[in-house]
Amino acid sequence: GRFGPPGALPAILSAFPEKGKKKNTDRYIAKNFLGYDFLKDGFTADYEREGKKFKLWIIQGESVSDCRERLQRYMEKLGNSTADPKEGTYRFTDPYHGNVELFWRGRNIAGVLGLADERLRGEYLQMMGETLRP
Repeated sequence: GRFGPPGALPAILSAFPEKGKKKNTDRYIAKNFLGYDFLKDGFTADYEREGKKFKLWIIQGESVSDCRERLQRYMEKLGNSTADPKEGTYRFTDPYHGNVELFWRGRNIAGVLGLADERLRGEYLQMMGETLRP
């Protein structure tokens, strides 16, 4: 019920940019998103652009405090603990996923996986940031 009416695709999927998106690759992962038990309700889509393959992802939290807690736990797992994460952009090295760049705003955490090109990562984060509501 949180993601829209029954039988319809979740509205959050419209936040994935169309540019470079591979058809029919949208996925919903209910639990253990990115392999972490505290991350849940994640959406992903596969992309290819300029010969580079990568994934975009979005987690829609229940509240701002829920997202803060999830991000804080993720940061702690990666050894980057911060007492109180703030909304904004973060870069991490995840032992399972390599370089991860994400942003948190409101009830949404969104990121890019598997893309070494910093310019493209920034472009896609900006596109998602423009479509995701806080």
